Amino acid sequence: MKKTGDKLIELAKKERNVLNALKEIAVKSDCFELASELREIEVKQYPEAKTTTDEYTEAQAFTTILRLVELKTSIKAGYLILECAKVFIKKGGESALKDVAKIQARAKKIFG
Repeated sequence: MKKTGDKLIELAKKERNVLNALKEIAVKSDCFELASELREIEVKQYPEAKTTTDEYTEAQAFTTILRLVELKTSIKAGYLILECAKVFIKKGGESALKDVAKIQARAKKIFG
């Protein structure tokens, strides 16, 4: 079984979408240590990912809070919820709608 895991890790190093899928599975399975290790691989393999580390870390922490209140969601969805809530609180309802596309584009850059 370890060989299979090693093969998946090697594939993830070559294919970012595989890496993101494995991270999502790790988080959904509450394997946060594995998700963190996969994130480290991502930062090494894809240097542009490093610029989003703070946002990723914040989204990961927020997603954990959501899970504690029984809202199982992906890190990407947690990020979207958090960022939309921040804009909503800052700008109010109507103004916040204009920023959703920007938030979605940023989420795609961070999480794939």
